[in-house]
Amino acid sequence: MLKSNKITYNQIKEKQTEDIKSKTSRYMVYRKFSTPFTYLFVKLGISPAAVSIINFIPPLVGFYLLSLGSYISILIGLAFFALFKVLDCADGEVARIQNPNVMDEKHKNIEGPFLDGVAHYIYPICLGMGLGIGTFKLYSNEIYLLLGVILTLLFIQEVALIELLKSYYRKAIIGRKIKALDKETLQKMMHEMHNGKTWGKQNFFAKLFSMYPFQGLLYTTEFIIPMLIVLVILEWAIMLEISIVTIYLVIIIVQKLVHFLNFIWKVKKKRFITKVIERMQIE
Repeated sequence: MLKSNKITYNQIKEKQTEDIKSKTSRYMVYRKFSTPFTYLFVKLGISPAAVSIINFIPPLVGFYLLSLGSYISILIGLAFFALFKVLDCADGEVARIQNPNVMDEKHKNIEGPFLDGVAHYIYPICLGMGLGIGTFKLYSNEIYLLLGVILTLLFIQEVALIELLKSYYRKAIIGRKIKALDKETLQKMMHEMHNGKTWGKQNFFAKLFSMYPFQGLLYTTEFIIPMLIVLVILEWAIMLEISIVTIYLVIIIVQKLVHFLNFIWKVKKKRFITKVIERMQIE
């Protein structure tokens, strides 16, 4: 087995290519840019937990730059949020290189995922509030402060829904002494929730713009930053009378509300979490 400090840049790149082809990487957009960071962290012997702590910095810097309220500062600030996504890929890559058994629950380091989870809450708070303060200064309208608060709450609840789902699912299987893999069970829950329908089976337009029952790519956390960068550049260059950035932010708010209400309604109506766990007990 190759020691982690002996691994080459090309070997890391090959591992990333395999993950992207197999669609096991959640951040296929940012994963392609994480190789230099992963290589540097491995060569310096920096632990995955330390990478997660380092990743607290980009959203904080991004928040400050967004809050300055100029087109150029907003663009640079958004670049720091993109850097967060890149480093968010790198910490997992470093973990898998330093510990090949990291995906095995018996050998998994708990502190790394915990710190990574903390970073996932810092990110939406800084992004939502930064956008609110920055657009308030840019457009000189107090309504954008309210817009920022709403965005922040919706970004946070999206992260919280996923974490709460995992938490209560794990409590249930521990209490009922069920042996199960997180990934497989969560897939079963989503299958139950959407009556067997999947995002992958949607047409191209729906995959990009859908608001119900699935979230279109253009509203996901992976694509919001690139979209905002493009729209800010366009608005700044063309100097439109109407703000296309504002329109996009309002659309995001509507979509996130639809996503949240749909999720809560299906939890209550379908009881898909309990149904899947009860089936696992029988099996």
